[in-house]
Amino acid sequence: MRQLLTKLRCEDYLTLVAASSIIRPGVASSGMMAEYIRRRHDPQSVTYLHPVFRQELEETYGVMVYQEDVMKIANAYGGGWIWPMRMCCAG
Repeated sequence: MRQLLTKLRCEDYLTLVAASSIIRPGVASSGMMAEYIRRRHDPQSVTYLHPVFRQELEETYGVMVYQEDVMKIANAYGGGWIWPMRMCCAG
């Protein structure tokens, strides 16, 4: 965790919370942790696939860090039918 905080140059609470989420094995092994670090240091390089992604994921530089991020995107595209997605994320 200390190494991750050093890489992120953690300066605020939101970054600390994101760090505690991206260090988990699933996120880390998927490559999202490295992508989050890269985008945090170079926010101008972030491109969003759709305006909904910018609206919902700008705080995390376009990376789905939290389970809630996945559900926000699913809700935007699925019109509120996110219960099956929530159950999949919950395991």
